[in-house]
Amino acid sequence: MVAATARTEPSKVVSSEPTTSCRPFHGVIVEVFGFPTGDWSIEAGGGYQDPNAFVNVARLARDRHRLTGLIVPIVRTFNARLGGLCDFSTMFTPISCLRVRTGLEADGVLYLPPGWGIAFPSADCPTVVIWGQETGIVMAAHAGRDSLFDRAFASGIQNIREETWPIKSIILRMLEWVKSFGEPSESIHVFSCVGIGAESYPHRFDDPRHGRANQRVWEYLKQRYGHNGAFVGENLDLHELIRLQALCVGVPAENITRDRVDTYADTDSSGQPLYHSVRREPGSKKRNLVFVAHLG
Repeated sequence: MVAATARTEPSKVVSSEPTTSCRPFHGVIVEVFGFPTGDWSIEAGGGYQDPNAFVNVARLARDRHRLTGLIVPIVRTFNARLGGLCDFSTMFTPISCLRVRTGLEADGVLYLPPGWGIAFPSADCPTVVIWGQETGIVMAAHAGRDSLFDRAFASGIQNIREETWPIKSIILRMLEWVKSFGEPSESIHVFSCVGIGAESYPHRFDDPRHGRANQRVWEYLKQRYGHNGAFVGENLDLHELIRLQALCVGVPAENITRDRVDTYADTDSSGQPLYHSVRREPGSKKRNLVFVAHLG
């Protein structure tokens, strides 16, 4: 465990007003800080071992929502892992009255307590929030393509992770967890947001390098989840894949919702991008911030 207090503020963030925000469930707020607000990458701010890197996001949590705690998973490995609060064992106090927990390479948190938030520096990957209406459990996770299924396995390359987890999906793991507390499937609610749109995410079958693998992924997803395997033509719809996975474990269709953000294509009236996108800017390390607060 590491505890420290920051003294200076990084300057890469230029605005603390969200690009978009919503309240998908009672007591839950999702805010997205996109391209116009600056770069929210933790690595650019000093890295996950530097308390100064968390100053701006900590201020959002404390000053905008009066939260007392913030979880910041290290989401760079797409491991479909969920951590409990104590698993995020690196602790900082970058500003007064708010504690940050980080230090775990994971995609999300098993349980987001009231009065806490979770922050995901993200580009094109969706964020998923799950609410158990009867138990009150709130969960949130970063749900990139490679956290939704084992792409190496699906495309025909055997992956060792397949031996220990037959279906590598952060969504199915979240739903398994909330159901283990006695939450009935019919009272689980799933909200996905802030990802690349299907129109902007081609997986062409005639691609000279990835075409055969893309077709195998389509065949795999179609066989497992039916319909068109979350494909729209030859484009992959990550939000549709999340919906299909939730449906397959009994979540009612009316309880599964999404926003309409496309991080690749959305612009303001002057043509300025609204969100950072690695697909649009290959190699870019700049990130949006997706912030989920559980107000209770």
